[in-house]
Amino acid sequence: MAWVGLRYNFPFLEPLAGPLARLPGGAELRVISSGLPQGPAFQGLNLVARPWSELSEADEIGACDVGIMPLPDSPWAEGKCALKLLQYMAAGVPVVASPVGVNADIVSHGENGLLASSPAEWAAALADLAADPALRARLGDAGRATVEAGFSLPEGAQALVKAYGFAAGRADGGNTTASDASPPAP
Repeated sequence: MAWVGLRYNFPFLEPLAGPLARLPGGAELRVISSGLPQGPAFQGLNLVARPWSELSEADEIGACDVGIMPLPDSPWAEGKCALKLLQYMAAGVPVVASPVGVNADIVSHGENGLLASSPAEWAAALADLAADPALRARLGDAGRATVEAGFSLPEGAQALVKAYGFAAGRADGGNTTASDASPPAP
């Protein structure tokens, strides 16, 4: 299992300490960050520190069976962008995320990932994924397809072209393709 984040977000992991402790076989949580969370809640958990690096992040994520994105239900967390979630999904790694902010827009529970609000829901989601390799594969594939369909470079370029079209006052937003927007060759 993987979690990627900054150390000031370690408190987001605290509600998962109980569910992680109940997983069979002492499941490993790879913490890709600048250290490990400390405190009584984390004692006895199989936490593995992996230093974050731009060069190794994709490999670290891809080597895991599940990516997690727990968030508190707070105004600050509502504004988070779900980059971590999209990174897991792009790697074909099944996700479990809190249904906070855009996470709830990106993840369709049971279709391309799992959503969990309470420690009991997190425990059930993580246990289901731990016990079912076929579920992990299906959700991982669907997550990857979600990223390709809505968050890939061509999709992003098309959205940018449309936004510029609207900004320029074109009612159709430009109604062009990303390739149409490419500058002419010199």
